[in-house]
Amino acid sequence: MGDPLPLRLALPELRYPIGSEPEKTISINQHSIVAYIKTVKEILGNDEFNRIRGTFLGPVIKLGERSLKLSAKIVHAVLTKSIKTVKRHEAWFHFGAQPMRFSIREFHMVTGLKCSGEAREPREGTEKFKWDFLKGRTHTVKDVEKQLRNTREDASDERFCLAMLLLIESILLQKSLLDGGTTFTLDYVKIAQDMDVLMTYP
Repeated sequence: MGDPLPLRLALPELRYPIGSEPEKTISINQHSIVAYIKTVKEILGNDEFNRIRGTFLGPVIKLGERSLKLSAKIVHAVLTKSIKTVKRHEAWFHFGAQPMRFSIREFHMVTGLKCSGEAREPREGTEKFKWDFLKGRTHTVKDVEKQLRNTREDASDERFCLAMLLLIESILLQKSLLDGGTTFTLDYVKIAQDMDVLMTYP
């Protein structure tokens, strides 16, 4: 018997047919990730900042300190070469007719962020810090930074919670730096005030 005929596999349905991908100049807002890491480190000092390194933000901080940022070209390639899929937590794309995957698993490997299990809700009665920006319904990262700078140095737990809130909002959640930046509700503040929930976030 002769050799079997080579098996030719076709790619699943593509979002854009090969050769017709949109060509558009794009940019990615890096949200000054390194700037806020430096700001927090400057305010806290090495000893207090090392406490933050030991949390889920440690790998993200390491990426920022190494100036590793998103590549707009790579993101554009992934989006324009994406393969249609029904899976919610996976992005499939093709490179040289070879399908490739970027899923929650790969995201966790890169960032170190928790990607499984249910997020814990802050408990009632855990609002132990009286922060000035709590007087309003929303706040910005600048409000949190100001509060952190004005918190006395011997209030280590309070400074830790504020620093974590500042980094979570500035690195993971902020969408824009224009006009003072994104405004946030008090939901994230409640998380920052509950130490047990904060340490298991996100």
